[in-house]
Amino acid sequence: MELKSISAVFNLIVRNDYIYKHSYLIKLVLKFGSLGILHSLSRNPFLKRFYWAIGLILSLAAAGIIGFMSIEGYKFVEAFYMTIITLASVGFMEVHPLSMAGQIFTSCLIICNIGIFAYSLTTFTSLIIQGDLKNVYIEFMMQNKIDKLQDHIILCGFGRNGRKVAEELVRSKTPFVVIENIGNNPAHDGLEGILHIKGDATDDDVLVSANIKNARALITTLPKDTDNVYVVLSAKEHNKNIVVISRASEESSLSKLKRAGADHVVIPEHIGGAHMASLITRLGEENFLGMLGSKYIDNLYFEEISFENFPSEYKGKSVQQINATSEGICVMGAINAEGDLILNSNREILAGQKIIILKKHPDKR
Repeated sequence: MELKSISAVFNLIVRNDYIYKHSYLIKLVLKFGSLGILHSLSRNPFLKRFYWAIGLILSLAAAGIIGFMSIEGYKFVEAFYMTIITLASVGFMEVHPLSMAGQIFTSCLIICNIGIFAYSLTTFTSLIIQGDLKNVYIEFMMQNKIDKLQDHIILCGFGRNGRKVAEELVRSKTPFVVIENIGNNPAHDGLEGILHIKGDATDDDVLVSANIKNARALITTLPKDTDNVYVVLSAKEHNKNIVVISRASEESSLSKLKRAGADHVVIPEHIGGAHMASLITRLGEENFLGMLGSKYIDNLYFEEISFENFPSEYKGKSVQQINATSEGICVMGAINAEGDLILNSNREILAGQKIIILKKHPDKR
């Protein structure tokens, strides 16, 4: 009867929508439980010690109940009571006089409890002194924000390339989540104020925690190409419609990443070398593009718009006509259904095409 009552109360609390929505403690417990104990152990050193302490206490309690029921023939409630007063060292009278075997068992139970109590005390003390509880709470609240994201970007890796990607995403006010193994890398200092998950991007559970099912795109900048291939495969498995952009360190990895499902593969060294050469061979063009990306005139940006979302007053007109009558935008060209770039200013904008425009940010006129 007592057990049924306890179970009924717990079910009432968990299933009651109002209590669940307004109880951060219940959410915290259920959240960590849903992630899985083994997964949490691998990601948070504090949780590893915390789960060990809780596990040892529960295991000792279970051993005490089973022992009293087996040795002394107690009923469950009597064995539970004896175990609690023994572990708590309150010194209440036994339910029934103990046999010699029961006395030896109780003595062993008390000795084990001393060690477990000391371990648990140090663990819970560090929770307060070292600020572990605060860190766990911060991670929990950050995870709540990540779970609510829609059409966001997942950035795997926060090294030199990942940091630059993050800067551009912040500047364009694009919602994103960073996945990084936090270490002694000084670049990790830039994660303050950014939604991030501490973990290995090649771990499927970490990608799920980044809300990959609702993500619009994933950018992986991990230093090892093998890791990038694994991330691409996992991303496409969880979200078939996600756009995946991967970094590659070797040319031989280009085809592998493409076969894995990457929509775009970038070799940073190639882009850097081509840019340095173009500063000599195509100086005017590079100066213009460099100005567009400069922080001094970051009110300009390129945008791709489908024909359906293009303003109705511009449909059916040529690029030259649009640029002559519009204010604040400049049509650079269009991309047809075959993927060909159309730069002829006298051709009309037609259905099925995507229009490339240069415009100003609305809040930076």
